Amino acid sequence: MEQPNKGNTAPPHYRFGCQQPVQFLDLPLPVLSSPQSQLLVALIQQRFLTQPWRGPLCTLVPLSGEQTPSAELAWSLAQLAEELLHGAYLPIIERGVVVAVDTKARRCQLALADIGQGSESLRKALRAAIAALEPFIALPPQSLQTAAANHWQPLEPLIQQQYRWLMGKFVEPCRAAHQHALSERTIIASYLAANIPVRQVSAGVWRAGWGARSQLISGSAVVADSFVGGRLAQDKIACATRLRGAGLPAPDHWLATDLLAAEEAVQRLGWPVVVKPRARDRREGVTVGIANREQLEQALQRVFALGDSVALVEQQIAGTCHRLYVRDGELMYAAKRLPRTVSGDGVRTVAELVAQASRENSRLPPWRARKPLPQGDDCCAAGDAVPSLGERVLLRPESDPREEQYGAEIDNLSKVIHPDNVRLACAAAALFGLSSAGIDLMSEDISVPWHRNGAAINEVNYSPNMAAPGGAAASYLIAPLKAGSIGRIAIYGFAGAVLAAAAKRRWQQLCQRGLRAYLVSGEQTLAPSGEPLAATAQGLAARCEALLNDCEVESLVFVDTGSALLASGAPFDAIDELHLAVPDGAILQRWQRLLICKRIYQHLPTPGGLD
Repeated sequence: MEQPNKGNTAPPHYRFGCQQPVQFLDLPLPVLSSPQSQLLVALIQQRFLTQPWRGPLCTLVPLSGEQTPSAELAWSLAQLAEELLHGAYLPIIERGVVVAVDTKARRCQLALADIGQGSESLRKALRAAIAALEPFIALPPQSLQTAAANHWQPLEPLIQQQYRWLMGKFVEPCRAAHQHALSERTIIASYLAANIPVRQVSAGVWRAGWGARSQLISGSAVVADSFVGGRLAQDKIACATRLRGAGLPAPDHWLATDLLAAEEAVQRLGWPVVVKPRARDRREGVTVGIANREQLEQALQRVFALGDSVALVEQQIAGTCHRLYVRDGELMYAAKRLPRTVSGDGVRTVAELVAQASRENSRLPPWRARKPLPQGDDCCAAGDAVPSLGERVLLRPESDPREEQYGAEIDNLSKVIHPDNVRLACAAAALFGLSSAGIDLMSEDISVPWHRNGAAINEVNYSPNMAAPGGAAASYLIAPLKAGSIGRIAIYGFAGAVLAAAAKRRWQQLCQRGLRAYLVSGEQTLAPSGEPLAATAQGLAARCEALLNDCEVESLVFVDTGSALLASGAPFDAIDELHLAVPDGAILQRWQRLLICKRIYQHLPTPGGLD
């Protein structure tokens, strides 16, 4: 099977009402019968994708019966390519569009989401998807049909082989090259779900919103976060000292460079203790529930194996870790981190439930599979117990979930957290100058005030992990983002040189209302004062993009005198108004394909302006 060609090397812009910029890619199609194509589509959807279809086949034009199988196969390959990018944690959210299908030339043109720096990765992902499918294309159609009828079990060894090939050939190298985090996908998806445009500025840095309603974000961190505060929070000793100095609860701790020093710390703190690195994230090297000398020595070795020369020996606070995410002085959510669990059905034993869940997990693509469940001696639940229907069984102690080895479960407790604990989290974030922070509160019951049950702040996290399952949008983030100050500015478009005067009048009206509105064409940009704005950006798309990056801009009026945006794509996905000079169905359709227009006016030019 041939490899895809890149259709356009221009910077990605918005088209077709997509939430993310897109690039055109031409995909060659193999010579297959319609039934064979349908079987391959079913294989991709059922065994290679964890979110089948993610919506119906999206095309720009109606397809003939002859074109549909080819379009569905191309679409499935595109979805697999995006699945691989998801596996590499690239925040590709938009599923793209099938633009055209040429059955005679056996080619399909796709418009797929491109965040900017991921364009080459997009092409590599599509090439990897095609290559992974080739062994299945080579099989006799009868073999595919038999496998499909048996839930693909006869092809399981080949499927697992291709999983491993994709993981080693594309997913792992892409993760290493781009250094994105699963949390980043959740954050970008949540902004888009809240109808807030997000555009990549550089690797790991994004612009959320437009103009005066925009801000830079990196992970869950925002530009208002204090660099000094973030650095202070990362040092666990400095963090605890700062908290205690402000009268906020934090555990006692001591530094230890060897076992003797650690034992001296235990004499002061008492058992049990926690041993952790001084300045590492994601629970790396953390051991909890240490109750004897042997465990203490093993915990120290875990820290020293990371290359650290000193370990932190800390008083263990009773309870479970609760993550309180604070943003702009308000609690966005409160989550309790639990060990892995299984849910009872009233029939099977815990051991059988764990075995079944493990089998299901092993059939998933490795880039989407979860960490293994605790089994044997590592599992604290009785294997022969039969939990009742819906009963959740913890497989590790709450005090020692071994999250880095087995993962964790999350309970959203935002509705039950006590107001005093909310105030504590907000005070801790403010103490470090962090507009966005994750406060880890050790508590036996978060509905009880911290000062009544001995709860303490375990950590203050700068740019905390916000990952939802699969990197999907997080429901607890969407509503606060919608209610916030970050979002869209009003954009008014005028298509046609004869509407330049009308555009200027609209701009003047906006300025008279006190808005910092800008008027832009392909040749110049006018500031609210009426003075031309000096800028290096050339062309309408680049000039508009420059204004979207300007935190002074409250509204934008553009004049497209020569259909420039129709040719290049737009730097925005939606506008408030579009004015067309002459009623023209073809031009109107092209604009509607380009972006979302809330209101469209088609006018004939008159000496006094628009009719």
